[in-house]
Amino acid sequence: MLRKAKDELEIKVQERTSELREINETLLLEITERRRAEESLRESEERLRAILQTAMDGFWRVDLQGRLLEVNDAYCRMSGYSAEELLAMRIPDLESAETIDDTAVHIRKIIAKGEDRFESRHRRKDGSLFDVEVSAQHLPTESGHLVVFLHDITERKQAEADREMGRQILQ
Repeated sequence: MLRKAKDELEIKVQERTSELREINETLLLEITERRRAEESLRESEERLRAILQTAMDGFWRVDLQGRLLEVNDAYCRMSGYSAEELLAMRIPDLESAETIDDTAVHIRKIIAKGEDRFESRHRRKDGSLFDVEVSAQHLPTESGHLVVFLHDITERKQAEADREMGRQILQ
């Protein structure tokens, strides 16, 4: 009887050991897959960050109160501010064409429409102004942030003004 109980116990231990081995193998596979997915996500984020930092156009990520949360090197060059200085600012600190209230209304309009494209004027660190074409999108899943691309159109605006002046002179 003792021998039979011992044999049954050994069989149960072997079965349980086999089950645990299978579970461990499954967990190892899941952990490996998760690590691969995390590494892939990290690489994707690094690629995206590199693209945004090397883009020729300016980039902002902005909260719904207009605080700059992220900026790229191109906008730093356009504005003359460092990234650290810009990250302490809000849109009205840079915007010269809109009042604080206008900017708040504009943000609400972008939220309602989901996106907007418009022209504006920004103020550089040295006080000079530059024209920008702004493309903004609301990301409701990203804590309601706005993603904004800014293209410096100062030269184009100057060329348009020069052409208009030439036309007026010829008339």
